Amino acid sequence: MSKLLPLLVLALVVLSTPAWAETEITTWRFSEVYSPGWNTEGFNDTSWASTTTPVDITRTPYYEPNWPSGWR
Repeated sequence: MSKLLPLLVLALVVLSTPAWAETEITTWRFSEVYSPGWNTEGFNDTSWASTTTPVDITRTPYYEPNWPSGWR
């Protein structure tokens, strides 16, 4: 039994990894779209956000509108 324990632990880790990865991606996408200071159009919109929440306006929004090519 003691020889099978490491194999059992490894199998458990391998089988549960996709669930971890999916959770990470979902969390990242949700936070990118709904970060305070950015609306779903990708423009800076702080009218509804808390003024005490720092907003990084230099990052690329998750959803990019059709900006003129010179803007990127």
